[in-house]
Amino acid sequence: MHKTIGSALIICAIVGIGIFLAIEYRQKVVYMPDDPRQLAERGESAILDHDTKQAVRFLTKAILKAPDYPVPYLLLGKAYFLQKKNVDAIAAFNTFQEKIEPVPSGRDDTVGFYVSAMHYISYVYFTLKRYDDAEKVCTKIVKLRPFDQKAHYNLAVCAYIHDRSRERAYRELDAVISADKGSYLADRARFYIDYIRRNPDPRFVADFTFVTDKDN
Repeated sequence: MHKTIGSALIICAIVGIGIFLAIEYRQKVVYMPDDPRQLAERGESAILDHDTKQAVRFLTKAILKAPDYPVPYLLLGKAYFLQKKNVDAIAAFNTFQEKIEPVPSGRDDTVGFYVSAMHYISYVYFTLKRYDDAEKVCTKIVKLRPFDQKAHYNLAVCAYIHDRSRERAYRELDAVISADKGSYLADRARFYIDYIRRNPDPRFVADFTFVTDKDN
């Protein structure tokens, strides 16, 4: 028999990285164990409970039920990354991007979810020292949202730490400041512009690293 779930706000989130997909149910929702969206939600809940094996089971089933639905691939990549299965994580993230792109520019909710997801994916690439891939992802974000401070800041990190390009780092940090002069990231950008000018060797730039949704 179907079980009935009362009105609820279901939040699909990856804790610690800050990717959030909020869906509000205004009416009663019928629980359907084979529904790909509900399977994705159960997979996300398993991730929150630190049960990545269960998460992989739910998310793999969601993908089998709806191969073109992008969300399970994103969450599956998260689960694999937490399991340190980096090759599988990258494959899942690549498929996520294939399924969701091109992003409809008129859908603010879709664009917002995509940008948050891409911030997380770029963070994973940076953590794995795949700097070229991290730059590509941040560039995609900037194309959609030219004033995205985190993307510009992270591009500056890649430019300086990986490419050893002070000029590009300055340009991206200037873009961070121009986007919102009074923000925390703008203050951080000003500090590193001054720091880089005084310490030109990128091997000795303390704490100049990727920012995520936790860094506000």
